[in-house]
Amino acid sequence: MLERLRVVSLPGFEGRMPAGLSGGQKKRVGVARATITKAEIVIYDEPAAGLDPVTSQRIFEMLRAEQRAANATVVMVSSDLDRLLTVTDRVGMLYKGELIFDGTTEEAKVSSEPRVRQFVHGLTEGPL
Repeated sequence: MLERLRVVSLPGFEGRMPAGLSGGQKKRVGVARATITKAEIVIYDEPAAGLDPVTSQRIFEMLRAEQRAANATVVMVSSDLDRLLTVTDRVGMLYKGELIFDGTTEEAKVSSEPRVRQFVHGLTEGPL
């Protein structure tokens, strides 16, 4: 656990009670705890939401390293595409309850599907 807390930028927090943590610190502790079990399938919902860019990137890199080490399937929901796309192999995109894209990260980046292009590249003009 000490190594996990170091990775999420919380060294020395192992003795703190939840009431003594900020919202962002609680999120980081939750991510650290979730990686300890080495589960075969893990689902993360916005694992880095509300965190600064450096800590967010560390979180995504830690999750990627854990996924590779455990050979696990990891499903991540995140609106932080800039960081998310640096650590993913595959991307699925839901739009109004319909799966409109399922492919590799590289395929998502070059997709000609207008809604995928708009979302992946943060374009303000388009169908969304």
